[in-house]
Amino acid sequence: MPRDENPFRLTPPRRQAIFVHEEKAAQRHEQESQDNEPYEKVSFSEFTDALKNYAKQKQHQGFALLDLINSELMLIKKSVFVTVFAGMTAFAIGGFCWILLNIALGYFAHLAGAPVSIILVVMLVINATIGVVIFKQAKSAFNYISATRIIQLMKRLNE
Repeated sequence: MPRDENPFRLTPPRRQAIFVHEEKAAQRHEQESQDNEPYEKVSFSEFTDALKNYAKQKQHQGFALLDLINSELMLIKKSVFVTVFAGMTAFAIGGFCWILLNIALGYFAHLAGAPVSIILVVMLVINATIGVVIFKQAKSAFNYISATRIIQLMKRLNE
């Protein structure tokens, strides 16, 4: 892999996707330029070489498609890991800050002279309301998660 090539590129290089036997292709090109016949006479060995080249080309195209599928799956796996880790970290930090905020609000309400039972009921209602709102937001965000790219890639594979 050359140093100036992008290491994060998902598509394989063109030379992996299209296989042409260079030596025989150069010889054929020279012969074609010398011959001016409208129909080329093809020998059996040239025909078998062409079939072998075609089979190798299809094989390399299949390997390139499998490399593309593999890179897409690796990208999905890494993004899921990063998302889960970031979500757990945000949950821990947010939970800690929320507990500190509840303690501060309860403390200041107690200093203001409110009874403890009223403080507990108000804090329970506030926490329950915010919990329901956050749950609805998470549920609506879950609808946007999909694997359409990998499904489209698998459909192309079956064609």
